[in-house]
Amino acid sequence: MNDLTKYYEILKRGGYKLTNQRKVVLETLYNHRKAHLTVDEVYQFVRETNPEIGLATVYRNIQILNRLGIIEKISFDDKDIRYEIFYEDIPIHHYHLICRQCGNVDELELDFMDRYKGMLEAEKGFEALDAQIKIYGICKNCIVKNSEEAE
Repeated sequence: MNDLTKYYEILKRGGYKLTNQRKVVLETLYNHRKAHLTVDEVYQFVRETNPEIGLATVYRNIQILNRLGIIEKISFDDKDIRYEIFYEDIPIHHYHLICRQCGNVDELELDFMDRYKGMLEAEKGFEALDAQIKIYGICKNCIVKNSEEAE
């Protein structure tokens, strides 16, 4: 079992009890942390072990986790709102590499904010608080597949 204690503490400080439903939603997001799940995808995973939990309950708990800063809304231009949980091995400020061919999303561990925040303040008088950077291209699997098909 993963150590989710810090998330439980954030919920407690936010005035929320750790209900079974909330715990299952949080565990699902944590266990699929690199998948960038939609609410429907979270619901499908939750139903596998807890069929009594409804979609409205999953949605409500995702909204609470988002409001508390445990998870963040992201969009990859596929018209779906996705969520990702903040965790230790990925910095809070990280960016996404999106394959235009297959739709695969990978994470880039580069902290743009640390590197350019001071420059933005000095040159533009702009205090950067957050950034979401999406880099579009073709992933290595698609490049290999394309080269094999061209032969």
